[in-house]
Amino acid sequence: AGGWTNSALLQASGRGGFVMKVVAVRGICILAGIATADAHMSGEAFRKVGHHIYAQNLTWFGEGGIENQTVVGLLQELLAPGEELHLRYVPKPQPELSVSLDGKSFTPVPAEFNHANYVPCVSLRNSDVSVQLEDLGASQHDASEGRQHDASEGRKLMQDRIWQDRRFTDCTVTCGSSEFRCHRAVLAKASAVWRTALESSFREGRDAKLRIDDAHPGVIEAVLKYAYTFEFECDDAAAALGLAHRYEMSSLVALCAQQMLEVVTTENAAKIASTLNLYREHQEVAKVWPKLKEIIGQDPSLMDAAMRQVKVWHD
Repeated sequence: AGGWTNSALLQASGRGGFVMKVVAVRGICILAGIATADAHMSGEAFRKVGHHIYAQNLTWFGEGGIENQTVVGLLQELLAPGEELHLRYVPKPQPELSVSLDGKSFTPVPAEFNHANYVPCVSLRNSDVSVQLEDLGASQHDASEGRQHDASEGRKLMQDRIWQDRRFTDCTVTCGSSEFRCHRAVLAKASAVWRTALESSFREGRDAKLRIDDAHPGVIEAVLKYAYTFEFECDDAAAALGLAHRYEMSSLVALCAQQMLEVVTTENAAKIASTLNLYREHQEVAKVWPKLKEIIGQDPSLMDAAMRQVKVWHD
């Protein structure tokens, strides 16, 4: 984006933050966001000062070298003339900038805030906008927990939609002949291992393709769905546990371990004990290990089934 000649810092007096509604009247070359009150917003200062959302594709620019980055939970849709873009900034207790297309369900921007005094900011290029600004007073700030709950529900609906629609995907996870189209931003946020692979200069990073050949495609799909929606639906929690451990998804490790604990039978007692023992050093598995010993130890049939599966070793 070049030629950003019209920028304005707006006044917001509410100590509880503000909500800014931007409506595209003509053109969509619009950046709406926040900047420091003393910023000089000339040229492409938005690349270095504050945090801004680009109306043309709803991507994020800002401090710390953020360039045209996708916001997890916010679809990269074109903001057509007449449509609204809402930005909400709340400075306390922790600064948060969030975005909405309907003014109800807000998606947070994972920004780092390096200054204390931010004000609304709009930058234009061959476009006209209508801007409405609402200060968030103390009473509105006190009600922020309710809004955060609404935002959480909205984010969940949006994440479900992203998972189901699979639009604007930019990477692939493969397993044999099965392929799952995904978003790098989502996978990188879910797993530090995936983030490293996708950012690397090796084949995974260059081709934006991750291979997983030692698991059933259905299990891989369940793990990927969890990365998007935090919902886990899988009949083989033991296999999913191995993937969750490998890709450092601690919350999924905990979920798999707990699910295995709830379905111990004489048919699977040995397998569950063996699988959890394999990952017993992980803090989430360590939490359920004593409970598993208690469940098996108090039921003679489970103890007998587990002991019958112990291998006999010969010197």
